[in-house]
Amino acid sequence: MSVAVQALLDAGIADDTLRDDVPAQDVVAGMVGIVGVFLACGPDQRDQVGRLPDLLMDGLRRRGNRLHPECDCPVVGGHLQHIPVRAERVAGEAHPDPLLQ
Repeated sequence: MSVAVQALLDAGIADDTLRDDVPAQDVVAGMVGIVGVFLACGPDQRDQVGRLPDLLMDGLRRRGNRLHPECDCPVVGGHLQHIPVRAERVAGEAHPDPLLQ
C-alpha cells in the first residue's frame, strides 16, 4: 500500500499540489487510523469519520501561496487563482493573461 501512496504523493509533488516532506508510511498510518475510527464509532459519529479524510488531505497540501509573476494573482497547487491581489489594480483594468480578461 505504501508503494501506491508514494506514487500518488510523487504525482502531487510533481504538480506542486502536495508537500514533499510527508512519508508515504505516515499517510498510510493516517488512513488506517481513519478506518479504525470508522469501525469503532457509532452511528452518531459517522459525520466525524466523513471529515477525517478531508483533514488528512488538507495536511498533505502544499502550504503557502505563490504569486503569478505577471499579475500577482495567487498560484495554488500549480493553478492560477483568478483573484487579483495587487492593490493598484483598478476596476476594469485588463488582466495581463488574455484568458482571464
